[in-house]
Amino acid sequence: MPKAEKDRKIHTSAFVFWMKDARPNIAKPGMSAAEVAKACGKAWKRIKPEERAQYDELAAEDKKRFDAKHPKAPKVVVEDKKPKRNKSAYMIYNDETRPRFLEQGMTVAQAMKAAADEWNKLTPKKKEKYEDLAVEEKDRYDQEVIEHYQQHLADQKLKIAAAKAKMAANSNQAED
Repeated sequence: MPKAEKDRKIHTSAFVFWMKDARPNIAKPGMSAAEVAKACGKAWKRIKPEERAQYDELAAEDKKRFDAKHPKAPKVVVEDKKPKRNKSAYMIYNDETRPRFLEQGMTVAQAMKAAADEWNKLTPKKKEKYEDLAVEEKDRYDQEVIEHYQQHLADQKLKIAAAKAKMAANSNQAED
Protein backbone atom coordinates (compact mmCIF):
# COMPACT_ATOMS: atom_id res chain seq x y z
CA MET A 1 0.00 0.00 0.00
CA PRO A 2 1.48 3.40 -0.95
CA LYS A 3 2.37 5.73 1.91
CA ALA A 4 -0.04 8.41 0.70
CA GLU A 5 -2.93 5.92 0.79
CA LYS A 6 -2.08 4.81 4.31
CA ASP A 7 -1.80 8.34 5.74
CA ARG A 8 -4.92 9.84 4.13
CA LYS A 9 -7.26 11.37 6.65
CA ILE A 10 -10.28 11.80 4.35
CA HIS A 11 -11.78 10.20 1.25
CA THR A 12 -10.96 11.51 -2.23
CA SER A 13 -13.37 14.11 -3.61
CA ALA A 14 -14.84 14.22 -7.11
CA PHE A 15 -12.69 17.28 -7.85
CA VAL A 16 -9.48 15.41 -6.99
CA PHE A 17 -10.45 12.47 -9.23
CA TRP A 18 -11.22 14.90 -12.06
CA MET A 19 -8.02 16.84 -11.46
CA LYS A 20 -5.93 13.65 -11.85
CA ASP A 21 -7.39 13.28 -15.35
CA ALA A 22 -7.46 16.97 -16.35
CA ARG A 23 -4.19 18.24 -14.88
CA PRO A 24 -1.94 17.06 -17.75
CA ASN A 25 -4.14 18.98 -20.23
CA ILE A 26 -4.30 22.15 -18.10
CA ALA A 27 -0.74 22.37 -16.76
CA LYS A 28 1.69 24.15 -19.07
CA PRO A 29 5.46 24.17 -18.68
CA GLY A 30 6.55 26.97 -16.34
CA MET A 31 3.21 27.21 -14.45
CA SER A 32 3.48 27.16 -10.67
CA ALA A 33 1.44 24.66 -8.66
CA ALA A 34 -0.78 27.52 -7.44
CA GLU A 35 -1.48 28.65 -11.01
CA VAL A 36 -2.33 25.09 -12.07
CA ALA A 37 -4.65 24.67 -9.08
CA LYS A 38 -6.39 27.99 -9.85
CA ALA A 39 -6.84 27.01 -13.52
CA CYS A 40 -8.18 23.59 -12.49
CA GLY A 41 -10.65 25.23 -10.11
CA LYS A 42 -11.99 27.50 -12.87
CA ALA A 43 -12.24 24.57 -15.30
CA TRP A 44 -14.03 22.43 -12.67
CA LYS A 45 -16.70 25.11 -12.29
CA ARG A 46 -17.36 25.00 -16.06
CA ILE A 47 -17.58 21.19 -16.31
CA LYS A 48 -20.89 19.76 -17.57
CA PRO A 49 -23.07 17.87 -15.05
CA GLU A 50 -23.00 14.71 -17.22
CA GLU A 51 -19.20 14.67 -17.16
CA ARG A 52 -19.11 15.47 -13.48
CA ALA A 53 -21.44 12.57 -12.62
CA GLN A 54 -18.75 9.95 -13.30
CA TYR A 55 -16.39 11.68 -10.87
CA ASP A 56 -19.17 12.00 -8.28
CA GLU A 57 -19.67 8.22 -8.55
CA LEU A 58 -15.95 7.60 -8.06
CA ALA A 59 -15.99 9.88 -5.01
CA ALA A 60 -19.03 8.10 -3.56
CA GLU A 61 -17.32 4.72 -3.99
CA ASP A 62 -14.15 6.03 -2.37
CA LYS A 63 -16.16 7.47 0.53
CA LYS A 64 -17.80 4.07 1.13
CA ARG A 65 -14.40 2.37 1.03
CA PHE A 66 -12.89 4.97 3.35
CA ASP A 67 -15.79 4.83 5.83
CA ALA A 68 -15.58 1.02 5.93
CA LYS A 69 -11.85 1.15 6.56
CA HIS A 70 -12.00 4.00 9.10
CA PRO A 71 -15.15 3.70 11.23
CA LYS A 72 -16.03 6.80 13.17
CA ALA A 73 -14.91 6.72 16.76
CA PRO A 74 -17.68 7.16 19.33
CA LYS A 75 -17.77 10.60 20.88
CA VAL A 76 -16.47 10.70 24.41
CA VAL A 77 -18.74 12.62 26.75
CA VAL A 78 -16.82 14.28 29.53
CA GLU A 79 -18.96 14.69 32.58
CA ASP A 80 -18.56 18.07 34.20
CA LYS A 81 -18.48 17.34 37.91
CA LYS A 82 -17.96 20.89 39.13
CA PRO A 83 -20.70 22.18 41.42
CA LYS A 84 -23.17 24.64 39.96
CA ARG A 85 -22.54 28.25 40.97
CA ASN A 86 -24.75 29.79 43.61
CA LYS A 87 -27.42 32.31 42.63
CA SER A 88 -27.57 35.84 43.93
CA ALA A 89 -30.67 37.21 45.65
CA TYR A 90 -31.54 39.07 42.46
CA MET A 91 -31.23 35.92 40.31
CA ILE A 92 -33.48 33.97 42.69
CA TYR A 93 -36.04 36.79 42.48
CA ASN A 94 -35.65 36.91 38.70
CA ASP A 95 -36.22 33.15 38.35
CA GLU A 96 -39.39 33.51 40.41
CA THR A 97 -40.86 36.50 38.57
CA ARG A 98 -39.72 36.08 34.94
CA PRO A 99 -42.33 33.39 34.06
CA ARG A 100 -45.11 35.80 35.05
CA PHE A 101 -43.81 38.38 32.56
CA LEU A 102 -43.30 35.79 29.83
CA GLU A 103 -46.93 34.66 30.24
CA GLN A 104 -47.96 38.25 29.50
CA GLY A 105 -46.35 37.89 26.05
CA MET A 106 -43.12 39.76 26.75
CA THR A 107 -39.86 38.76 25.12
CA VAL A 108 -37.12 37.39 27.37
CA ALA A 109 -35.27 40.72 27.23
CA GLN A 110 -38.42 42.66 28.16
CA ALA A 111 -39.18 40.22 30.98
CA MET A 112 -35.64 40.63 32.36
CA LYS A 113 -35.96 44.42 32.25
CA ALA A 114 -39.37 44.36 33.96
CA ALA A 115 -38.04 42.03 36.67
CA ALA A 116 -35.04 44.33 37.20
CA ASP A 117 -37.32 47.35 37.51
CA GLU A 118 -39.47 45.53 40.08
CA TRP A 119 -36.36 44.39 42.00
CA ASN A 120 -35.10 47.97 42.23
CA LYS A 121 -38.47 49.10 43.62
CA LEU A 122 -38.60 46.39 46.32
CA THR A 123 -38.12 47.50 49.91
CA PRO A 124 -35.20 46.04 51.88
CA LYS A 125 -37.72 44.09 53.98
CA LYS A 126 -39.15 42.37 50.87
CA LYS A 127 -35.65 41.72 49.50
CA GLU A 128 -34.71 40.02 52.79
CA LYS A 129 -36.54 36.80 51.79
CA TYR A 130 -34.41 36.49 48.64
CA GLU A 131 -31.22 37.44 50.44
CA ASP A 132 -31.84 34.66 52.98
CA LEU A 133 -32.35 32.18 50.13
CA ALA A 134 -29.13 33.45 48.54
CA VAL A 135 -27.23 32.82 51.79
CA GLU A 136 -28.57 29.24 51.84
CA GLU A 137 -27.58 28.86 48.20
CA LYS A 138 -24.07 30.16 48.95
CA ASP A 139 -23.69 27.71 51.86
CA ARG A 140 -24.79 24.84 49.58
CA TYR A 141 -22.29 25.90 46.92
CA ASP A 142 -19.43 26.26 49.39
CA GLN A 143 -20.09 22.78 50.78
CA GLU A 144 -20.26 21.26 47.29
CA VAL A 145 -16.98 22.97 46.31
CA ILE A 146 -15.24 21.53 49.38
CA GLU A 147 -16.57 18.03 48.57
CA HIS A 148 -15.60 18.41 44.92
CA TYR A 149 -12.02 19.35 45.67
CA GLN A 150 -11.66 16.65 48.32
CA GLN A 151 -12.79 14.10 45.73
CA HIS A 152 -10.44 15.65 43.16
CA LEU A 153 -7.51 15.38 45.57
CA ALA A 154 -8.35 11.74 46.32
CA ASP A 155 -8.52 10.99 42.57
CA GLN A 156 -5.17 12.72 42.01
CA LYS A 157 -3.54 10.74 44.83
CA LEU A 158 -4.78 7.50 43.26
CA LYS A 159 -3.42 8.53 39.86
CA ILE A 160 -0.04 9.43 41.37
CA ALA A 161 0.13 6.13 43.25
CA ALA A 162 -0.73 4.22 40.06
CA ALA A 163 1.91 6.14 38.10
CA LYS A 164 4.54 5.44 40.76
CA ALA A 165 3.66 1.74 40.76
CA LYS A 166 3.91 1.64 36.97
CA MET A 167 7.28 3.40 37.05
CA ALA A 168 8.54 0.96 39.68
CA ALA A 169 7.35 -2.00 37.61
CA ASN A 170 9.03 -0.58 34.50
CA SER A 171 12.31 0.00 36.33
CA ASN A 172 12.19 -3.57 37.71
CA GLN A 173 11.69 -4.94 34.18
CA ALA A 174 14.58 -2.83 32.88
CA GLU A 175 16.88 -4.28 35.56
CA ASP A 176 15.93 -7.88 34.67
